[in-house]
Amino acid sequence: MNKIVSSAQDRLYDKIKDVVSIVTAIIPILFGLGYFCINNDDFKGLLIPIGFSLICLGISSIIGFYILWVSKFVYVDPYELIQKYHEEDIDFITLKTASTWSLFITENHDNHNNSAKKYKYMLIFIGLGLGTLIIGYCFLIISKFL
Repeated sequence: MNKIVSSAQDRLYDKIKDVVSIVTAIIPILFGLGYFCINNDDFKGLLIPIGFSLICLGISSIIGFYILWVSKFVYVDPYELIQKYHEEDIDFITLKTASTWSLFITENHDNHNNSAKKYKYMLIFIGLGLGTLIIGYCFLIISKFL
């Protein structure tokens, strides 16, 4: 069971790393577009969508860094258990190891679910930021033709 949770957590971390790298690549591009819009009077209307997109993408990258920095996986350390309970009988050590392992699996599963929930928030902020940017460009295109 712990191997399943561990592999799921590894896949989730890979997804988070990929999304954070894409978002951190988009942010400088948006800063460049914002600078272009400031210098060009025809595109001043795009500053608000670009600013909102930058805020949303910044929040998304902060959430991603937070997930990668705070989330940790807990494993059973057999050496520590043997060192702590070396004078107890084998049945007690077996019971203690099983309960400790069960606790760690539950904790890792909860950690994975919390990381997945934060990943969904991350994707929502990316969608808001890019959606606002696309809507801003659509309004700009429509206003140029009218």
